[in-house]
Order: sequence, then structure tokens, then C-alpha cells
Amino acid sequence: MSKLLSFFVTVILLIEAMPVAWTPTMTVDAAKQGNEVSTRATGHLYGLAENGVPSDAMTNSIDISSVSQKVVDGLQHPTGDVDHVKNQLNECDYIVVYLQDAFSTWYYCYDEIMQMRKDGTYDHEKFMKERYFPLVREKVEYLKNQPYADKLVYCIYNECDNAVWFGNYVDGNVHYDETGRANFHKAWKDTYEFVKSIDPDAKIGGPGFCDYEKVKITEFMQYCAQNSCVPEIMIYHELAWWSIPDWQVHVDDYRALEDRLGIEDLPIVVTEYGDMETCGNPGRMVHFVTNIENSGTYAQMAYWRLANNLNDTAADDNSPNSNWWLFRKYAEMEGRLLETKISSVKDRHLHDGDWFLSYKGLASLNDSEDEIRIIAAGSENKRAIKIKNLDKTNLGKRVNVKVECVYFKGLTGIVSEPIVLRQYNSNVSLGNININIPGTDTDTVYFVTVIPENSSADIIRNTNIPVRYEFEQGTLLGDAYTYDSAYATTGEIKGMVGGMEKTGDGVKITVNVPCDALYNFDIIYGNANDGNTNNDRDFVNTLFSVDGNEQVLTFPNTIKSEYTDCYTLQLELKKGKHTVEFRNNGGTFVLDSLLVSRYYDSNEISVLKDGEKSYLAVAPYDGYYAVYTDKTVSGTVDKAKAEFSNDTYIYLRRGLNEIELSESAQLSLIKAEQPSGALKFTADDFILNGARVKTDKYNVKYIDGISSEGGSAKIKFNAPESGAYRITVNYANNLEGGYHAYNVDLIEAMMTVSVNGENAQDIFCRNTYSNFTYKTMTFNVRLEKGENEITVYNSGSTKFNSQTSFAPQIESFTVNAVNA
Repeated sequence: MSKLLSFFVTVILLIEAMPVAWTPTMTVDAAKQGNEVSTRATGHLYGLAENGVPSDAMTNSIDISSVSQKVVDGLQHPTGDVDHVKNQLNECDYIVVYLQDAFSTWYYCYDEIMQMRKDGTYDHEKFMKERYFPLVREKVEYLKNQPYADKLVYCIYNECDNAVWFGNYVDGNVHYDETGRANFHKAWKDTYEFVKSIDPDAKIGGPGFCDYEKVKITEFMQYCAQNSCVPEIMIYHELAWWSIPDWQVHVDDYRALEDRLGIEDLPIVVTEYGDMETCGNPGRMVHFVTNIENSGTYAQMAYWRLANNLNDTAADDNSPNSNWWLFRKYAEMEGRLLETKISSVKDRHLHDGDWFLSYKGLASLNDSEDEIRIIAAGSENKRAIKIKNLDKTNLGKRVNVKVECVYFKGLTGIVSEPIVLRQYNSNVSLGNININIPGTDTDTVYFVTVIPENSSADIIRNTNIPVRYEFEQGTLLGDAYTYDSAYATTGEIKGMVGGMEKTGDGVKITVNVPCDALYNFDIIYGNANDGNTNNDRDFVNTLFSVDGNEQVLTFPNTIKSEYTDCYTLQLELKKGKHTVEFRNNGGTFVLDSLLVSRYYDSNEISVLKDGEKSYLAVAPYDGYYAVYTDKTVSGTVDKAKAEFSNDTYIYLRRGLNEIELSESAQLSLIKAEQPSGALKFTADDFILNGARVKTDKYNVKYIDGISSEGGSAKIKFNAPESGAYRITVNYANNLEGGYHAYNVDLIEAMMTVSVNGENAQDIFCRNTYSNFTYKTMTFNVRLEKGENEITVYNSGSTKFNSQTSFAPQIESFTVNAVNA
């Protein structure tokens, strides 16, 4: 008997050690409900740059729960001042400000302090009280009187455990050893008391350590408990791959520490989470979102690239990328969390970064809407979702199941809608349903919605699933090579193809298509031109061929090679294999992957329900769209008054558009031939005062010379009717300022627009990464019937460190009635 038992145990162990032998499955128990679902994982460190960059629609659409922003008039970055973006933070629970951001370099005053340490003249207490405290007083005195003061959290020290300010200096290095910790603890108490003396109601967060380390946190909290300086908000960072398996471990450890010290549970705000290879990749971010939501903590995505795109959640100021869809679907979850369990052999044998390959997900049940929502990602194989105990809900014996997904198309690749993989009605058998998810790569994130049976719903089984080809697996030509990127890359292989710097360098891959058809080629690339300054940023041309048929593709600049974007083109292909080749044509570029799918262009654009009378429309371009609705209603589009009926067109800006109706109505929007009515003003049409028209090397004319020091341009527009109009400016902006070791400190150009000398508004135009790349910004104005004078200048209301503020290069204006 013992031998037989031993045999079975051995067999079981061998099975568990084998590669995946069955479909990885997420089991969702509809009978086991947890806490109310929140959006606490939707937080951002330096994610907002200026008022409107990113747009209100972008920030509103994902229910941001917390942010960390630069302290008012801080010098750490040229943008991100909390006071500049305050109007977009009304729904936040916590607005964290880093007080040390009053200083201009990272780490704060590093070079200066290290030189003083070397010279033997550094006194941390003197530096703190003579250099830091005056700035703290100035900032807190101002902020305590602001209307958002009740949401403010002062992070008085950020990553202080790097020992620069308070560490023990030994042999030319600083150490956060016993002496360093004692120095910091005393400094914390002194600073805590100083802030409270200025604002007794101030909420103070800390310690702000680089990571969660048990000994450091324990000693700090023990000191605070003994010295009456316990923070109101617990702050630390989670910036490594092991933050995935250790997230809940750290939370549990900290809660146990509070219990031992007799401290009431503090809100935890992890003000930086995710590493460079994670942020922006929706398949990886699911792991963080799941752990954060289940733990009840707040958390903010780390700042690894740009301070104007919600930490790689926006493709630009107003266009969604693939990561936006993850956080949008997360924001749409309502009700209570459901228990989920993962069954996958692979997940039991993970190490290092492989945690991101594991199957992971989150589920919620909204009883009032009879709806289950699930987000899932991970696993290199086909995967499944099992929902059990559905008979304990009100969904009924037959349900409608919808499965959607979003592919990762690079950090700034625009994704206007998810792919619907399947939609069908299903029997509930013994309280259970099984949902099969097709196999793709681990970067893909899936969204599942289950509602009661809908007899009118479309039955969909989509066979047009994109196929990803990774250039790292291709044939390298010339001196091209593969390399690992520090930032998020697409596909299973962590890497890119670079070295395409001279004639003959390139890469060749083979693609296989199932039928004769028109195909979409989504090329994930990067282009930095290897320039040393922002003025070196330019387009790059590459020789592209399919089966020897050659053409030149022009890739816009992406600032750095690893800041990937998506370039899309359509090609007619015959069934079978085709050789695809990219070669150098002057300049440099890198390639990540290629997504191939049959071209399908639906006339109907994505319109998301955003409330009983609210919608969010995702427009692929600036222009007019035909309205289809079940009733005629009034409303607004991005706060501009509009009418919605079946015989109208409405002007939408590219990307997200917030639509509010006066009453509940069904709404869809269709791409349409552009009706007449829009009037375009090019650079030569403006009346200039102190500004000038220039022509760049690509023969593009633009207006230059408008700044806070002077210069203006105006147009005269004869409005057929009084009312709301939408102006779309086509502009370029390549401004940069400040210094950071690895991030790029972009500046958002500002222009002031007034109509007939009144109602001036400051419009921020997001950086376009090059003087030669033009993008659009749309804003609303009210015009009176007849002639109106629209003037563009720069009010100088927003300056960084008292420096001159510049307007963008203006190529053209179009003036558009909201309805046509």
C-alpha cells in the first residue's frame, strides 16, 4: 500500500513539474463577494502636465483616484504644477505633493550636497532648516488656502532612504545605515512639526521610501509612534518585478505592524508602482491592477518617460492607447469584487520577470445591473474563464457573453476601439458557464461582460484576429542587431531590432495570410534620429518592401528609440507567405513587432455609455460625424451646446469626446462625408503683429514669434449664426526645458485666444516631439452672428522659473460650427 501511495505521489509531482498540460483557467465565484470595486489602481505620478494636457475627457474617463504632482512653482520639472492641473483633480481622493520638488534637480541638490560632503562642510540639519524649511513655509502657506486643500497630502521627503540628504558618509559614499536612519527620523519629526505649525490640518504622508523594506518601515513607524509624528498617509514605492508576488505580503506586514504599535489603519498610497518594462503594457499592468484593487491600497503609476500622458495611459493629449482601454474597462467595473482563482501549472514555476506571463484577472458583480465584468491577461496559451454559482445571482438560466480584447500597439500607438472576439448567448449549466479565450500573446488584455440573455444582440465569432510577428525573430541584414529595451516592448520576446544605420542594414520576416484580401500592417517602431538635442528630432525614411515591391515609409519622431509608436498602412495581399523587408534609407530607427490583420473599417465609431444621459465618443479624426438616435435631444459635446437628431452632423475632435444629453436617448455616430461649413485659415491668412510666417525644410508654412514677450496673430471670421464653434489648430511644438537623468522634460506650448477682445482663454498644446510633426488641438469659442475677430497671443500667465513662455508653431486654424 505504501509503495502504491508513493507511486501516485510521484506521478502527481511529475505532472506538476511538466509544462502546461491543460488550459490555464480563471475560476470566478459569483457567490463569493468582497469589497466594493474601486479605481484605486488608477493613480499617477506626474501624469498631468498642464490644464488640458492630457484633456479633461482623458482624465475624466478613467476615474483617477489619486495623483502626485509637483509642488506649486516647483523647479523639479517644467510642467506638472499641482495648481495648474487642479481643475482636473476634483474627483481624486488624494492629491499628493512632493515638497522637495521645490528644488530643480534629481536627486534633490545631489551634486551640491555630495560636493559639500567631499569638502567636509555638509551639515544636514543646517541644510534642512536654512535651505528647505523656507521653501516648505512658502509652499504650505499658499496651498493651505486653496480650495483643494482638504485633498492635499504633503510628502515631505521622497526616497530619502537613498541617503543623499541624511545618510552616513563613508569612503566617498552615503549609506542609509543606523546613523543615516537616526538622522532621517529626527529630520522627519522636525519637518512634520514644522508643517503642522504652519497648517495644523495638514495631512502628511511618508516615509516615501524607495521600496518596502520591513526593517526600515518598522524602525520608522516605531520612532513615529514614540515621538507623536505618525504620518496620516502611509507612502512607499513598489518599483520591481517582485512587487507583483509581494504586494499583498507587504500590505499584510504593514497592517500587522500597525496592530503591534496600536496605530489605527492608515490609508496606504503607493505613490510609484511599476517598472520601465511594465508601464504602458496593458498585459503586464493587469497584474498590478489586480493586486492593488484586492489589497485596498491606492497606487500611482511611476514616472518613467513623459509627464503629460498619464504615465503611458494616453497616446497623446486626447487619444487612447491600448493601456487606456485597460483602465477604462477597470473604471466601468461596478458593484462588488468576486473571488477569483487561477489554475495553471506554469504559474507554479515562475521566477524573476516571468510573473508577468502568468494568468491574472479581476472580476466584479453589479447586482443592480445584473452584470459581471472581468479583466484578464497573461499566459502564453489558450486560456479559459469559468464562472460558477451564477444561479446565486439574478442573471438567469441563459446569459449573454461578450469577449473583447486589446493588443499592445506600442506606448503611443492609438487604439480607437477594442476587438470583439465573441458574443453569444449561453445556457447556465448547474450554475456554471465556461468561456474559452483564444490564444494570443501575453501583452493582450481581455474584457468579458456577462449579462442576462439578449435576444437582439449580435452573435459574433471573429476569425480576423491579428497575428503578431516579432522582428527579433526575423533575418537580420547588414549590421542590424537585437537588443533588450529598458521600456515596455510588444510580444513574447523582450527586445527590439536596432543597428539599421547605413545602407544594407535591415531586417526581413515572413508573414502568412489566410486569404486574398486587403490587410492592415501595424508597425511598432521607434525613431530618435540619434540626435543630441530636441532640434535634431526629425522624420526618418525607411525602405519597405513586400515580395520585392519597394516603397519609402516615413516614420515620425518618437523622442527616444524605445518610445514606441504605431505606423499603420494597408496592403493588398494574396493568400500565402510573403517576404517583408525593412532597410535603412538614411537616419536611424528601431523595430519592435508587426501586427497583421484583414482590413475592416466600420463606419460606426466607438461610443461608450458613460451614464444614463452621458456618452464618450472615440473619434479617429477631427471632423463631422453623422448622428443616429432614437429621439431628437439637445445636449453638449465637450461642453459646447449641440443638437442630436438623425438629420444632423456633429463636429468631434480626434480622440475622446464627452457627450451629455438633456434626456436619456440611444446614440450612435457614423463616419460621413464632410459637410461644407468649416473654414480653414492657413498661416498666410492671419494678420500678424510682431509675429512672422516661416517656411520649414518640408515647405510647410507656419506662424512663429508669439510669446509672453509679444507677438500676435488674428483672423476675421463671418459666423452665419451666433453660438458655439469649435476651432481646431494644426500646430507643432518641440519645446523642452529643465534637466532629468532619464526622463525628457517636455514643455507644453501655450497660446491665448480671445474673441472680439473678450473671453480670453489659455490653450495648452501638447508637445509633438519635433518641429516638423504637426498635430491638432480643438477648443470651444462662442461667436456672434456676423464678423468676429479671433486673436492669438501668449498671456504669460504660465511660466516655468520666470522663463519666456512660447506659443506653438501654428500651421492653420479651422473654424467649425458644432452642428452642420
